[in-house]
Amino acid sequence: MKATQTAQINRAGVISVSPDAAQWVVLLYGQLSITNTATGSTPRIDQFGAVVTMDDVRGSWLVSKVAYDTGNSLGS
Repeated sequence: MKATQTAQINRAGVISVSPDAAQWVVLLYGQLSITNTATGSTPRIDQFGAVVTMDDVRGSWLVSKVAYDTGNSLGS
């Protein structure tokens, strides 16, 4: 199945930053545009929210954790 997926971030905010600023936790809200043989030429749009932990590893920011926010009090 040939598929493409494009992410668009609509809103973002910083939840926390470690004391040494080497780890940031951010909240992202956006949408995924998904096109495949089942959707044809009209993409399917899925909304998403995620809490993403980013780590500074030798000068590059890497994602170390992703938790999807489904409106169920994620992070409490």
